[in-house]
Amino acid sequence: MAMKLTRTWLAAGGATLALAVACGGAAAPTPTAAPRATAAPTVAPAAPTATASRPAAAPTATPAPAAAPTATPVAAKAAPKGHLRLATGGHGSQFLDPRQYLESSFFFDAYSIYDGLIEMARDGSLRPSLATEWRVRDDSLTWDFKLRRGVKFHNGDPFTAADVKYTFETYQGLGASELKATVDRIDTPDEATVIFHTVTPYPVMISQIGYTPTFVGWQVPKGYSERVGIEEFRKKPIGTGPFKFLEKRIGERQEYAANADHWEQAPKVARMTLLIAPDDTTRIAMLKTGEVEIAMGIPGPQIAAIRSTRGLRIVSNQTVSAIWHSFPDMLKPGLPLSDKRVRQAVNYAIDRQAIVDRLLFGEAQTAASVVSPGMFGFHKDLKPYPYDPRKARQLLAEAGYANGFEVNFHNTVGQESTGQAIADYLKEVGIKVNIRMYEGAAWVVRFREHTFDGIAYGSGSNVAGDGSYRVLTFIRCWDTKVVGQYSYVCNPEIEKLYEEQLKTVDQAKREQIVRRIQEIDYEEAGHLFLWYPKAVWGVSDKVLPWQPIQGMAWPLPTEELGFKD
Repeated sequence: MAMKLTRTWLAAGGATLALAVACGGAAAPTPTAAPRATAAPTVAPAAPTATASRPAAAPTATPAPAAAPTATPVAAKAAPKGHLRLATGGHGSQFLDPRQYLESSFFFDAYSIYDGLIEMARDGSLRPSLATEWRVRDDSLTWDFKLRRGVKFHNGDPFTAADVKYTFETYQGLGASELKATVDRIDTPDEATVIFHTVTPYPVMISQIGYTPTFVGWQVPKGYSERVGIEEFRKKPIGTGPFKFLEKRIGERQEYAANADHWEQAPKVARMTLLIAPDDTTRIAMLKTGEVEIAMGIPGPQIAAIRSTRGLRIVSNQTVSAIWHSFPDMLKPGLPLSDKRVRQAVNYAIDRQAIVDRLLFGEAQTAASVVSPGMFGFHKDLKPYPYDPRKARQLLAEAGYANGFEVNFHNTVGQESTGQAIADYLKEVGIKVNIRMYEGAAWVVRFREHTFDGIAYGSGSNVAGDGSYRVLTFIRCWDTKVVGQYSYVCNPEIEKLYEEQLKTVDQAKREQIVRRIQEIDYEEAGHLFLWYPKAVWGVSDKVLPWQPIQGMAWPLPTEELGFKD
């Protein structure tokens, strides 16, 4: 639900986001910077009530308190117990410091070791965390944040405004140059107030702090970090989160212990281990033998086997990953795919639902945009192109290709079965497809350098809480740098609309602009729109049911993971 930016303290509600990357699946590389160009809904949550738990959605609009409340006392519950073990196909976090964020693996650590100023609720909306409320003043240049009092870091240091300023000033991760060029100065008039002054109006402020394209909002302790230095901090990180970091063995495991004194909710388990197991078969074997209780990144063919195994179950969660294919020949006049009718024909030729049902075992939903559900600006009224091979042949004939044509299809390892299915559907309407396979790294280089022809596998992963990020990276004209870095689309109307939304502070109006951009991309068939995959986890029945955070490919929030009695 779209909401307008107001000039007073605002209550949480409306702004939606999600972000994640399907563990173990091919995904589009993240942009090299979180650009100033994009923005998130500037909706400021009020502090939750004393009974609000970490995963709960932000409350509906209510008058905001004048002063920052103290930390919500942890409810009297049973002490954390048990040792939860999880296996991931990823490589684990290279850096355990939010100021060094460069990779999707950090999500697990961010929501375990640390707390953000603003975080995602279970429904994917924004909710208050270490910041209880915020506002932008009438000048559109000044942002006031009220902080939660009484919160302590794992070493006992109190969390204050000085930590927020220090975290921002020492941030070196994605988008650091853009953020620091935009923020003129930071004032801390008292321990519970932080004021950001920006050089220009910056409607993306809440996106950069509350969503996770940057993790600049996840807080580190100034005193401890200054004492030990950045290199030592990476080895022994300290946050305010529900788990304390214990140990990291690169390429093997990461160990955590419960923070029973967490200001909001103590974890259900006393200890947690994240095991690194890149091979799918190995992770599944670890789950079946009881070596782990949760295995992430379960491939489609193994879903049925796990469901039929006594004592195991499948848990899936809709992420904001998206799968589409691009048309590198779109901007090459005279070639078949430069004709809109041919690109539309390709979209009509594919039975998306059949692929989802048969090859993805139902763990995805069909797509009509590169912007995913749960992201700001997602156009829910766009419906996927229907499977209509007769319509596809008609459009090909109108475009002068009644006898079809031949095209290269550049696919990536891990997508063989779906790629072959797409090639078979295109063959049925007269398009002969030559499949070219690439390892992930080679595919990324060629995609980024724009050296593909024909059709190329494409996907969007984990950096976009705001639909305009997807527009920036996958729909805008390529400038040989960050803008349009993975785009083969170049449409003057889209360029104009994109620039317009950059200046639009009213979030309802900006949302409509982002939706209009998707309509144009849909009408022009700028992509072969395919599906939005889910994260799929194999879970032991010993583990309590929990509601994952919508949009996340990691089983979060970790403090909700526990064992049945």
